[in-house]
Amino acid sequence: MVNLEIRKQVCVTSDGSQPVARSHHSGDKQNQVDNYASTPQEPRRGKSLAFHMSFLSLLIMGFICALDATVLGVAIPVRSFIEVIYC
Repeated sequence: MVNLEIRKQVCVTSDGSQPVARSHHSGDKQNQVDNYASTPQEPRRGKSLAFHMSFLSLLIMGFICALDATVLGVAIPVRSFIEVIYC
């Protein structure tokens, strides 16, 4: 069963200005966009150095695993072929 109740949510900005009422009704999309655009936004801060270093280490680890799989994929058949010839 679908609940068609229209709920309103009141958001208070950090500077104490007028609260903005946002409707969760699907027919009120343009009003939601206008209210969101008029609400002052905090400036976005970048990710920390620890985040970037962790992400870089994961990329390097993935590269090393791919390189290892490529080297082993080439070396194991060659070793098996050499053992067949010389044994």
